[in-house]
Amino acid sequence: MNKKTLFLFLILVSAVFFTVANVKLDFQYVLAQMPPPPVDERIPCETDADCPVIKQCFNNDIVTIQDKCVNGFCEAGDPETEVCAEKNKRHWSCNCDSLEGPCQKEYYEITYQCDDTLIPISCRPTQGNLIKDEVCDPNPPTFIPNYCENNKVYREKTWGTCSPTSDDVDPSVEPDCRVVKRADKIDDCGACTLGPRTRCGSLGGTGVVQCGGVSVQCTAGQNYNCNGTIIQCPASANSMIQIEKNCTECSTGPDDGSPDPAQCLPAATTWVNVSDCGPEQTVIVPFCSGGIKCTFTAYYPGQCTIGAAGMAACVPPTVSVVCDGTCSGSGDPGDPGPDPGPPGPDPDPNPRPNPRPSHLECDIRQMCISVAGSGYNQCQNDSNCVGGPGGPGSHNVCNLQKQCVVVAGGGANQCSNNNDCVNNTHNACNAQQQCVATNGAGADQCSSNQDCVNGSRNICNTQQQ
Repeated sequence: MNKKTLFLFLILVSAVFFTVANVKLDFQYVLAQMPPPPVDERIPCETDADCPVIKQCFNNDIVTIQDKCVNGFCEAGDPETEVCAEKNKRHWSCNCDSLEGPCQKEYYEITYQCDDTLIPISCRPTQGNLIKDEVCDPNPPTFIPNYCENNKVYREKTWGTCSPTSDDVDPSVEPDCRVVKRADKIDDCGACTLGPRTRCGSLGGTGVVQCGGVSVQCTAGQNYNCNGTIIQCPASANSMIQIEKNCTECSTGPDDGSPDPAQCLPAATTWVNVSDCGPEQTVIVPFCSGGIKCTFTAYYPGQCTIGAAGMAACVPPTVSVVCDGTCSGSGDPGDPGPDPGPPGPDPDPNPRPNPRPSHLECDIRQMCISVAGSGYNQCQNDSNCVGGPGGPGSHNVCNLQKQCVVVAGGGANQCSNNNDCVNNTHNACNAQQQCVATNGAGADQCSSNQDCVNGSRNICNTQQQ
């Protein structure tokens, strides 16, 4: 091979080598310029809870996308939109100057906007300016005239307000203007005072009492059972001392057509029983004074009267002392002399003359004792004296009206009927042990001189023998 051919061969080989090198360089460049193969970035999952939630603000709303688990990988779900503007509302309130108004309705707007500056993203409220609204009845409270109810004075007040006003109600509800009425108690009537005037009277008349608002006739001087309550029946129509009772009552005053307001005014005067002067009675007490036998008699009329000072009082008793016959004692009224001790056996049914006459009497100790001197026996034993003057015992005496009446206290009967009181004389034993006629009404103390010597006489005992 000649040099020229070799040179051309070398040139050809160089060209081929250069060409192949350039092609290799271009391919690497192209490979370098190509993007890398795609990477599978899907999130594997088993349920929707394994997939992410995307929440963001969009046009002042909250948009939430919950990815779904599909074929083992999370895929984008459908978006859900929360509109913040739908939460906008008014916050109402009532502004009252006092409990009785006037009141005004007012409110402020609360608007909601999407806020993604804090976690979590939410619709956050913004309060606007306070806006004054309707005024409920700007007039002051009004009143109606006072009225009566249950003996009390009331006044009704009316004013305007708005409701609701409390914090436990929904402030988004607009309150209503309404009218309030309230009754206030002004005064209690019924206060009472007694006196100063008194009078004589009774509970509606002789033997009449009030039981349950009904007049009931009952036995004068006795008790009446009014539904379990014992009421004293008045002894007579004029035996009671009464005092005036003045009370107040709720009233509108005289019925003269004028709109007078109710108030506590004096009611009609009533009368209350204070005490009863009855019943009528006569009290007789025998006593010995300086050896002279005397009898103290007090008659109680049981009536009420108006005294000099214009005040009611019981008529005082009429008192008399009659002395007749002799007795043995210290001379002090009521002193029966020395106590001889317990009474002896019953008197002999066939008495014998006694050189020193004596008889039996009841003393103030309610004991049957022997008293020196002529006379008739007032008792047989102590049981005949039980009760004494004013006690449960009793005996007959003549009163000042010449009537034979029963009086309290032990003692012998001075009469058996009114005739014994009408007669101007009766038989009595004198100091010479003689049975003589004596001035004054009364039962006979003897029928013969023998009754005065024996110091005893026949009387009726408690067995009516």
